[in-house]
Amino acid sequence: MDSSAPAAMLSPQDVVRTVFDLVAAERYDEVAAYVDAEDLERLRPDAEAATRVPELIPKTADDWMRHDPELPRAVAEYYVRRAGPARAASALSRTFAGVDSAEELQALSTAQLLGRWLQAADPRWMLRQMLDEDARSSPEAADIPAVRRVVAGATLEEDDTAHVVFRSGFGSDLLPMLEVASLRRTAGGWRMRFGKHNFLGTMAFGISFGPGPGEE
Repeated sequence: MDSSAPAAMLSPQDVVRTVFDLVAAERYDEVAAYVDAEDLERLRPDAEAATRVPELIPKTADDWMRHDPELPRAVAEYYVRRAGPARAASALSRTFAGVDSAEELQALSTAQLLGRWLQAADPRWMLRQMLDEDARSSPEAADIPAVRRVVAGATLEEDDTAHVVFRSGFGSDLLPMLEVASLRRTAGGWRMRFGKHNFLGTMAFGISFGPGPGEE
């Protein structure tokens, strides 16, 4: 789908395809243009909650030794090495990729906030975080396949509400179950509804510190 087409002219199916294509191309910050702006306001409270989550896993030798003053430094350093790069990320950056402080989070626009959230929910980003720094820039890391999402059809529920069904998977292996992306007609055209627990379907692995489904 050509993501340069004006969003106001796109059908519900094309809006969803455009979002899927942007995520597959790792152009996360561009997705917000196709998402319901009112729904995106929900991300701010979730982001603020994420800044208050304590670091449960020590990241440095000093952290380990503060937790256990009798622990020898050599042992603490071994624990850090054993934990590996996957443990180096902050709790905040595991929800909003590359963001390590409340100040950095507050400086993001809504589009960037959604972009970091989408990046952190992308299995490719998660897998790369498990690699050491040199391996992350290797051709193999760049070639980790994207989730494939294929639109199967759409239906109008009301004049201002549409639902697009799709399947997800890797390569030619798509999951048998159909998933649904809902859209709302706005003054600027069709926009995908955003829910932090179900946006992009089951193949997105976002972490949220806000209320669970049905709790809002």
